[in-house]
Formats: sequence, C-alpha cells, structure tokens
Amino acid sequence: MSFIYLLIDQHDEGYLPYNEIVNLQKIKEGWRLPTKDELNYIFIKRAKIGGFAETIIDQDGIIKYPVYWSSTFESNGQCIQSFGKDEHAGFQGQNFSSENSFYVRLVKMKSSIDIIGTPFKIDNLEVAQYDFPQEVNWTDAEAACASLANGWRLPTRFELSILYKYKDQFGDSLNEGSYWSSSTQSDTGAFAMSMRHCEHNHCSRLHTKKVLAVRGDLEPKEAPSIISSPNDIIGTPIKIDNLEVAQYDFPEKMSWQSAESACASLANGWRLPTEEELKNLYFNKDKTCCLGDWNYWSSTEYDKCLSAFNHFKKNPNRTTYYGKRFQKYVRAVKAPNNIIGTPFKMDILEVAQYDFPEEMNWDDANKACNALGKGWRLPTKDELNTLYQNKDFIGGFFNTSYWGTSLKTSYMTDDNISDVLEGNREWDDFNVIEPIQFSFNQQDIAPNKIPKCMARAVKDIIVK
Repeated sequence: MSFIYLLIDQHDEGYLPYNEIVNLQKIKEGWRLPTKDELNYIFIKRAKIGGFAETIIDQDGIIKYPVYWSSTFESNGQCIQSFGKDEHAGFQGQNFSSENSFYVRLVKMKSSIDIIGTPFKIDNLEVAQYDFPQEVNWTDAEAACASLANGWRLPTRFELSILYKYKDQFGDSLNEGSYWSSSTQSDTGAFAMSMRHCEHNHCSRLHTKKVLAVRGDLEPKEAPSIISSPNDIIGTPIKIDNLEVAQYDFPEKMSWQSAESACASLANGWRLPTEEELKNLYFNKDKTCCLGDWNYWSSTEYDKCLSAFNHFKKNPNRTTYYGKRFQKYVRAVKAPNNIIGTPFKMDILEVAQYDFPEEMNWDDANKACNALGKGWRLPTKDELNTLYQNKDFIGGFFNTSYWGTSLKTSYMTDDNISDVLEGNREWDDFNVIEPIQFSFNQQDIAPNKIPKCMARAVKDIIVK
C-alpha cells in the first residue's frame, strides 16, 4: 500500500501519555498520530526515516524495544507498535489508560492538493476530487479529513445521500464501497453508506471504511438523531403529485405501531404512506434525496398481525408482509388539506383534483365526500369507468380499488306504490345506495372484500 501522501516528522515528540498528545502545538497545525497501517509503513521504512528511540537493556538485562502510539482503535483496545527487530515488531491492542506513556511520532498530509484536487461543487458543498488512499476506522477518518485544514470534514449521512445521486460525475472518487459519514447514533457507532445501493448502515467505529472529504454546507441540514421538534423531520416538504413528503426519514428504525405514532406526533395530518403511495415515492426517489434502498413501513394492513412494507432494495413492485414488531424505516407523508383543488371538468361532471389521503371504509368515504360541500359525492359505477378511461388526463390515481355507489330499488309493496301515486312519498325514497369497489388495476367492478379503499369525490355540473 502506497503512502506517498504522508509527511513524517523527523523527530519524536517524546515519551507521552495519550491524553497529552492533543496539547501538542503541532497537532493544531495539521499533524496527527499515524494510523495503524501508516505506523506499520513507518516501521518498515524506519532506517531511511531515522530519529527513532533506541533499544535499551534494563538493569535486569531485558531488552526494551521502543513502542509508539497509533490512532487506531480495535476491539481489544488502541493499537501500539513495538519498534524492535522484525521478529519482535508488531501491533498490540490493549485497553491502555490515557496515563500510559509511549513514544510519539506525528504525521501529516504532504499536500492537501493530493486529495482535494479540483473539488466538485454541489450548491455550497465542495467535494474533494479523490478518496483517501486507504480504508480507515471512523476516528482516523475524522482526523484525516481535519488534517486537510480549512474546513474539510467527513460528510453527513444526508450529504452522502446527495453525493450518491451524482456519483457517476465524480470520476476518481465515490467508487463502489462503503463510506464513513460524520453522523453518529451512539458513542461507539457511526453511519456508513454503500455507494452500490445507497444503503445506510450503523457500524462500529472500529470498522474500516472508505473516506471522502467535503467542506461547506448543504441547506437544509441533516435531521438530527434526537428529534427536538417536528420540523427536524418535516424540513422543507417535497411535493410528489398530490402528496407532501417529509424531507427526512425518522433517524431510527421502529415497529409499525411506533411508526404510526411517530408520524401522528408530527400533527397536522402527517401519517404513514399507503402501500401505493410508498411505491410512488420509490419511483420518484430522486426527488426524495434521503429515501434509501431499504425497507419502509406503509399504513396498509392485511390482518391483525401483518402490515405491508415496500422492499425498495430488491424489487419496488414487491410488497412483503412482516409482523408489526419488526423494525423498519419510516418516512411521513401528508395529503393537501384541499381535496377539491382545481376540479377537472368533463361533460357534466366535476372531479376533485386529489384522492382522500387515506384508505377508508365505505361509510367514511361517503361522509368525507359529502363533507366537502353541496353536491360532492362518491362516483357511480359508470362514472368510475369514465374516470378510469381518463385517469391519465385527470391525474393522481393509483392502480388500486376505489369506492363508488350503485343505485338499487328496494322491493316495492302495494302500499308503497300507493304512497307514491298519492304524492305522500317519492320514488327516490325507495332507492338504496349500495357500495361498490372499482379496480383501477383490472378496470372492473371488484368484489366488496377489501374493508378499506381509496376515494375520489365527484360533483354534478348544473347546466343553467
């Protein structure tokens, strides 16, 4: 592995405890501890570099080889290296106290230009032209970016999602692999993102990942891990057809019940998307920059134990059913308050611009249409067929079932007929409105087996 980018100090800084290294003046000038791999490279080139502490023999005749700090932490502690003969050299990972003392040799970038090159710009964010030459743990990744000085840093989880969209334009950086972000969720973990699938994973900071430096800022900023207000999730809502989509995922995966509660806690109509809405979000995911290729909850239920979520990672058209206790990602949506919008007019019928935001049972759908104002109602069977034939012109329909009405005259007794003929009753009094379900997927009347359907309101145009 090449370390041509590395500038190695000519002299040791001394024999110091770890907690004093941060106070060295050179640290403030971009110098830092070497990583485990860099320290191994220094050991191999030690004769050419020179200036290292000498081997000593203590009063008991035991050979004491000099030992140097690295910045790398592994599962059993921080790595140090003995600078003895080859057979004695190597790393030791131990849980040292910050008061333990070892030798210190600092390193820094030869030139930040070697990494920064000609930065790629996305709005106010500058992206280094090249990846760092090796994968490192999260602590070393932060230090490596900071060593470029002038505000260079690790990208946030949100910024990595944006970079993924532009990765084909980067050339020498953002190769397939997993990259560190600065976003953390615990004292021992941080988020990394795969540039193959736009998939975020929460990893131990001891793992090694690729590193790309950025500086500047993208507005708005990433939603924090701890939500202090609904706006931390809602941000600047993204408009997709008749749906408003929260700008950010909730920061943690959660069960279905928790997902419903979390969306409802945003208030003002925010909720889980239906199964069809979730599919539509996937097909428009370029607009929803943080929407990743992983599993999201929908609000669509199929029985008491199972709920649907869309498996974005493998097949966006496939819905899988999981128990509600499983942990999945969550993105909130909201339908506009104005269902009528700008009505679409066809012959003698006005059609509301938007569906109602949630699937409903027939009674609720019928009431919701009537509540829009005088004349608004559910469409009849023939009207639903007309809506289907013109769905691309009207817009906003999903390939699912919609509620409608069917008019049926109840059994007429002789007394009923007499009441009508005598003017005491109207023929309409004996018409019964029955619910029907019309499938926009099959263009046909569907059996009334689905307890909840979508609804689109219509209204007769009164010709004067």
